[in-house]
Amino acid sequence: MSELFDAKPDQRWTIPETWSWTFASEIAQIIGGGTPSTTDSQNFDGGEIPWITPADLTGYREKKICRGERNITEKGLRESGARLMPAGTVLFSSRAPIGYVAIACNSQSQLRRKFERSMIRERQREGIALAKKAGVYKGRKPSLTPMQIAEIRKRVAAGEKKTELSAEYGISRQTLYSALS
Repeated sequence: MSELFDAKPDQRWTIPETWSWTFASEIAQIIGGGTPSTTDSQNFDGGEIPWITPADLTGYREKKICRGERNITEKGLRESGARLMPAGTVLFSSRAPIGYVAIACNSQSQLRRKFERSMIRERQREGIALAKKAGVYKGRKPSLTPMQIAEIRKRVAAGEKKTELSAEYGISRQTLYSALS
């Protein structure tokens, strides 16, 4: 059996003339996955990210697979070797059990964007917390001063249109309504 794997690709056995021998790494990107820690329930509880394992492929007879038995959380994805793969990715189990194949049918681009956005927000929150601790974070400058808010309230009470006031002050109507509440 070892002679099959030691042989050059074109010497293993006869294949149709229109085919050619090659290595998977020459025609595809080989990516390994990973399992989030199963002792940390935060990696799985309430997870919305489809997670497919070799066990999910065992005995699976369909061409496409959209989800496995479990989902993982963003934390589980971030803290493991698991990866988001696009729809159409060929999934091949190379560890127990070996040799099961299916095509990922779920489009994970939305999940990827959501995950990346959550990572940005998390880093932003950490940065703001550090800046506050250092006393250098003051937040965003308010769009209106207290004097302007008082003036707008008077003018709205006098019957002026909010749309015109928001244009005059260079603010959105939402900002105007927030100032009035």
